[in-house]
Order: sequence, then C-alpha cells, then structure tokens
Amino acid sequence: MTDGDNPEPDPPRVRLEYFAADLPCDPASRQLMFCWTALGLGWLPFACGVVSSQAVANSGVEETVIVHHHAGAAFMACGMLISMCCIIAFLRRKDGSAVLLAGLMLMMQICLFLCVGTV
Repeated sequence: MTDGDNPEPDPPRVRLEYFAADLPCDPASRQLMFCWTALGLGWLPFACGVVSSQAVANSGVEETVIVHHHAGAAFMACGMLISMCCIIAFLRRKDGSAVLLAGLMLMMQICLFLCVGTV
C-alpha cells in the first residue's frame, strides 16, 4: 500500500504555546498606560513650582521673591498643561472614568495654584 491509500486522515496539529512572547502588543493599551504615566508625572513640575514659589517667600529680598514666584507659576502651568493634554487624550479614547479622574486632578492643581498665588 502507498501513503495515498491511507483511509484515516492525519489529525490536525495543535500548537501549544504556554506564553506568547511574539504576541503583538496592543497599541491602545500602551497609549493608555502612557497617558496615565504622563498624568502622574505632571505633578512633578507642578510640585516643583509650589516648592520654588514658597521656598523664598519669607526671604525678604524682593527681587528674589518675584523671580521665584514667576518661575513657580511657570512650573505649575507646565504641570497643568500636561494634565490638560492627558484629559484630551482620555476624551479621544472615550474613557469617561479617566476623564473624570484627570479633571479632578486638574481642579486640584488649579486650586493649589490659586492658593499659592495668594501667599
């Protein structure tokens, strides 16, 4: 008998993969993780601005105080701008809970900005 006369077909081969190292990465999840990371890192320049504006508030040298207040406001504005960009990115992804959380963070930053500006 030849191989072509085999009455039973070969069973289908099953590939078992216990991990998928070559699995394509989901760009949407990577983008979402980048937005969350950027939202968290947006607090760094903001906090730096708060510290910069408050560090010399009682130093007594008017020129130094003015420069540090302006630099602090610029750093805080950078942090708020990063938060706003994250809100826009979350809006584009139609992620309502992320928009709400990022909006609350931006509101906190605005309140702190106004409080530091009055000191």
